[in-house]
Amino acid sequence: MHMDSMTAKAWNSRGQDALDQNDYAEAIECFGKAIEMEPEWSVPHYNLGLTHKFCKNWEECREHNQKAHQLDPEDEAAIWNLAISSVAVGDWESARTAFAGIGLEVPDEPGPWTFNFGITPIRVNPEEHPEVVWARRLDPVRASLVNVPLPDCGRRYGDIVLHDGAPNGYRLLGDREVPVFDELKLLEVSPLHTFEVILESTESVESLVALMEEHELQAENWSKSVRFLCRACSEGRPHESHDHDLEEPPDDLIRLGVAATDQALIEEVVGRWKAGSVKRLERVL
Repeated sequence: MHMDSMTAKAWNSRGQDALDQNDYAEAIECFGKAIEMEPEWSVPHYNLGLTHKFCKNWEECREHNQKAHQLDPEDEAAIWNLAISSVAVGDWESARTAFAGIGLEVPDEPGPWTFNFGITPIRVNPEEHPEVVWARRLDPVRASLVNVPLPDCGRRYGDIVLHDGAPNGYRLLGDREVPVFDELKLLEVSPLHTFEVILESTESVESLVALMEEHELQAENWSKSVRFLCRACSEGRPHESHDHDLEEPPDDLIRLGVAATDQALIEEVVGRWKAGSVKRLERVL
């Protein structure tokens, strides 16, 4: 088909093919052509918004999902991407529209709002140093991290992240399977730094963790809680039998991750701990 004679439907189809090949520049051009020819058709607006989402062009993503939602209020995917992109740019009035479309009763006061959707796993920094950590969902697309992540992922206990609405893997919470959501953007950096405590003695490690928590320090036994998974398991359902290689844990040391504002607070608690000795204590993030 000659490009001059292509219909909006043909341009949209060509854009979808480009999107499937991760050719975002071509997809943006094609969906734009479809919109020029049929500006009141919601589908290319949604597709263009989706392409900008993959590129993390949040303003453009919001603009086209907003238009897609106006043209087709029943399009659930457009509502979710409107919610994501609106929160990404801090447009809480657009987020209000999207959250209402999802079915939430949104308070009258200005956003952000906390709905407390419970605990769910989030894959933080998925493109560079992915790690799945537990987080408390504040609304449909925001979550606050409640684990002390390993420093390589660049995230801290208490960070607030924007996350996708589509699951990418599953984990068990008790006996219940819960979806893993991928982080899309770091929204707020926690005021708490990450420290690593390396112990020479394994005796009563949990007593040190408990003592830290008594002093309002968030502590986690990385040696016990961190599990290294292959990509297939991480993005699916973890299982015990593997027919592929797993990453090896970095060492056999007893390592604690601690979230705190100041190293002196940790040193004070460690000084009161009589069950073992500390080999090293340092800030790692």
